[in-house]
Amino acid sequence: MFVSLKDKEGKTVHTHTSLLNEDQAQRVEKIHRGEGPFVNGFTFLSFYLSMEAVNRVQKLKTMKFAQRAAILGGIVITGRFLAQAAYWRLGGTSQVRSLLDGAPVYEQKYDVPELDLSLIHI
Repeated sequence: MFVSLKDKEGKTVHTHTSLLNEDQAQRVEKIHRGEGPFVNGFTFLSFYLSMEAVNRVQKLKTMKFAQRAAILGGIVITGRFLAQAAYWRLGGTSQVRSLLDGAPVYEQKYDVPELDLSLIHI
């Protein structure tokens, strides 16, 4: 899997998990797989709380169904984007960065060699 990060000077650098040892590559992939359940849980929570709000708050309760649905949709979609950003800001990026410490990095994504074992046939 290709990974893009910013280095200490703020430049974007690229690498591939096939350039790491197996343990580090699996841990990086586990961090990436953890984003989905986090975002889905946050989306469910924001949906549930928004439904409670639009059906219990008197001013929102008297609105038309389409207006309440628009409010609900806006909150859920915004919450989904915020959850994704929060996952990476709260530790995802720093964990990946610590695992990739010492890995070869390249300035251009197209220069990164992909040493994927599924492409090697003996």
